[in-house]
Amino acid sequence: MSTDFIGDLRCRGRITQERARKALPILVQLAMDGGPAYVERGRQRTTYGDIASQIGTIGFKMNGPLDCVARALMALPSTVAESVPAITSLIVNKRTQYPGDGIGQYLGDLLAWHKLPTEEQHRSIEAEWIKVYAFTAWPEVLRALGLSLGEES
Repeated sequence: MSTDFIGDLRCRGRITQERARKALPILVQLAMDGGPAYVERGRQRTTYGDIASQIGTIGFKMNGPLDCVARALMALPSTVAESVPAITSLIVNKRTQYPGDGIGQYLGDLLAWHKLPTEEQHRSIEAEWIKVYAFTAWPEVLRALGLSLGEES
């Protein structure tokens, strides 16, 4: 697999690819540090603005880079991709404390997702968070994508 696997996906331009490469290790660190107890201790969830600030893109939308991350994870070899949960679900809207509607495409059929009541969407997202926090192969996923924790470029 290419060491520039995210770049190979041609995710809406080079800048989006660079932001995705910076975002994924941050997401993995959040997943490894977090968990239900983490949220229960009163820790706020990470917002789109928080992650934009962490990768140095304050004021820019994160939907492109996060979509690129999600597509990269889905494009991993099937033995890996089938078990990788939607890590991008960890990034939430500041007001709602849930991810935007785009997450629906990674949790099932997007059209069906939009027909679900909000409470059911939230339950699905919360169930995905449990999977993200329980997943133990995040370092291996990063390696498969040519990335590592603390990657700056």
